[in-house]
Amino acid sequence: MAFAQSLPENGKVITIEKFKNFADIARRNFKRNKLDEKIDLLEGDAFEILGKLKGREQFDFIFIDGNKEKYRHYMEVSIPLLSPGGIIAVDDCFFHGDALNVSPITEKGKGSKEALNFSATLSGWIRIALPISNGILLLTRE
Repeated sequence: MAFAQSLPENGKVITIEKFKNFADIARRNFKRNKLDEKIDLLEGDAFEILGKLKGREQFDFIFIDGNKEKYRHYMEVSIPLLSPGGIIAVDDCFFHGDALNVSPITEKGKGSKEALNFSATLSGWIRIALPISNGILLLTRE
């Protein structure tokens, strides 16, 4: 909702929620806060939905937060959806510091580390990992 509130009048937030009960709660909150016209909630598996958006949508900002074990895959499917000059933000990229261990202890830490390592291989991208909370990884094309 904070993203939607900061957009210009013609701006739109598209969000994905896998679980119906959380999607229903989110929709009620959007409506209660008079943001339901600015936010489109797509319900279902993010990989399936992102695959359907490929080639049809371009986004100025993509925020990745969710299944850390699959962060790299989310990044890979998001990159083609990013508009020129757009930014990808990956939340919790350090996962409580576990991603910074030589060998992460948790699956979430391993997934976050894999995403960080993947970002380091991207040619033609500016990337920075900010030590804010559990870390925010920002990526944009040069």
